[in-house]
Amino acid sequence: MRLRQLFILIGCFQLWGSFSVISQIPDKDVDLHERSLYRLTGQVVNYETTHYPEGMHVKVVIDYELKNISDKNLILWKRNEPDFDPEPTFTGKIVSRTELFRLGDIIDEHYGGPSNDYSEKWAHLRRGLDKASPPENITAAVPSGEIWKFTSYMTIIAYKKDNERTKELSFDTYLKISPFWIKTSYEVWSFNIDPKGKDRGYKIGERLQKRWARFGHLLLRDIHSEPIKVDFRNFAGSTDLPPHRELFDARPLAAIQTNHGTNVAGSGVSPASPKLVINTPPVERLIYQTPSR
Repeated sequence: MRLRQLFILIGCFQLWGSFSVISQIPDKDVDLHERSLYRLTGQVVNYETTHYPEGMHVKVVIDYELKNISDKNLILWKRNEPDFDPEPTFTGKIVSRTELFRLGDIIDEHYGGPSNDYSEKWAHLRRGLDKASPPENITAAVPSGEIWKFTSYMTIIAYKKDNERTKELSFDTYLKISPFWIKTSYEVWSFNIDPKGKDRGYKIGERLQKRWARFGHLLLRDIHSEPIKVDFRNFAGSTDLPPHRELFDARPLAAIQTNHGTNVAGSGVSPASPKLVINTPPVERLIYQTPSR
């Protein structure tokens, strides 16, 4: 009897561990099949710091590569119309002390996403997507073995002092534990494409997935990156001492070029600079370029 109770107890701990690991995944609608179709890797190319009295915001600029590792085309919504930001929408992050992302290693995690939007632009987009085959003007195909590249950023808030109660970390602590690791997630298909009511979510996308199946697989769920190394030692300073400008090659935001949304099958959008929105009023704003790869 005691042995049976012990096995039940062990089983409960294993089940709890599984739920804990799942809870770390930013996307609440994880599709494991879709995640097996691609690899999303990233490399930090720039840091941008905005100083405030309570600490600083560090914007980590990342070059991403999504590689199609399936045997079919991956079809993406190409957000190149004037009403839509052409970059994928950042939806979540997990920050870990190690590349393993064990429960005890997690420093911070966040899941957000876009707001509900019922404006006419979505109705216009729905009409444009309602075709027998993927419309070339608003979809892009990534063939098997090919790569789609884009540039985006995520923000790490570093305070002047550690706070044990709120688990907030200071810049100096991030500096000491560097390098640390992040996983990020991005929206590639907006739930705002689906109307209000019973179809809210991915219903339209799922119907298009089936309709376009002979052309490839339409990606609907958020895409998730593999671990990305972040190293605050790549720039000097602390919240009390701003980084040394002369040690780094600072460059304007306009100089950070991207080729997001590229349709490697033939059509795509022109490169554009990432839109880094600066909170106001900043005390000081500095941009650093990471060392050449």
